[in-house]
Amino acid sequence: MSYNFILNSSNLVGVNNNQFKYDFINGSFTIPEDAEISISQITIPYSFYNISNALGNNTFSYSIPTGASNTTITVTLNDGFYGISDLNNALNKSLRENNFYFYNLSTVGFSNISSSDIIYPIQFSTNASNYTNTITFQYIPNGTAGVISQFGTNWVWANPSNFPTNASLPTITIPQQNSNNISKSTYGLGNIIGFTNATYPSTSALYYGLTPTFSTNIPSISNSIPLTINGNTLKTYNYNGSISSLTIQAANPAFSPLGTFVNGIIVRCNLVENNITMPSDILDSFAITSTFGSNINYLPSTNHTAKLKQGKVSSLIISLFDENLNPLIANDPNVLISLSINIPKK
Repeated sequence: MSYNFILNSSNLVGVNNNQFKYDFINGSFTIPEDAEISISQITIPYSFYNISNALGNNTFSYSIPTGASNTTITVTLNDGFYGISDLNNALNKSLRENNFYFYNLSTVGFSNISSSDIIYPIQFSTNASNYTNTITFQYIPNGTAGVISQFGTNWVWANPSNFPTNASLPTITIPQQNSNNISKSTYGLGNIIGFTNATYPSTSALYYGLTPTFSTNIPSISNSIPLTINGNTLKTYNYNGSISSLTIQAANPAFSPLGTFVNGIIVRCNLVENNITMPSDILDSFAITSTFGSNINYLPSTNHTAKLKQGKVSSLIISLFDENLNPLIANDPNVLISLSINIPKK
């Protein structure tokens, strides 16, 4: 004999839209020996932010050389689902607001500079062929002449009263996740973009080119090549001073970008009894194959049954976790969870 159950938003308990409770009619239900439970179908809105204040992964900082020191700006991201281009847009917005960018004077109107006429000193991007993301840094020269040498006629620095004393690179800092190293976390900003917590670049020569040099402060096209640092991808690189390897700085230890901390969903049930593993209440799991903002649909191709605890119970609770057993923090409670309890024949 089988009993079918439906849980939806009316069964929601808790505050993060990740737990649903079914109270049995008449106050209780007796589960006999060898009873089993399985998922018939699940539909869950893909509404889990990958960056938010609740996750504690919504800030990073950058430093721009100004005068004899640096100006450090903290970027606080609004809660949301961010790809690398979205993070780069947030970084660009902060750099633009603080006048840390190069622009072409030939553009008509300072307030209407097109994106094609702006070069930002720090940029996030993707290196898909090497399964990683990158951060690119432009040198900040020590005067207007240096800007022209780097970028050409009509290019200027938007903050001309604060050129650095010595031309140098800006830096960006990927923070720890709640005081833990990113390598021990699963949902820090560094986990999302594939960079361990650190300041990038940690050290650098005055200019990078065919031969790094500390001896000159005069920029030129040949010795002021932008520095691009790969995330801690699965591939190892060696720097040998060549132009080509400047774009693939060393990437160790192996640490790939997650994109989102939720790549699969684990379904747990308070009535499941699995005595050979921990946690012992896992009912089922499934991968996410849809995109953020759409529905995640799971229809098992085979009957994945789990043993139930024997005895009298008052309620059934379904809880949703990510693949690392972190409770989901969802924005949309409108789920449809269909379950089946099978009672063996006597």
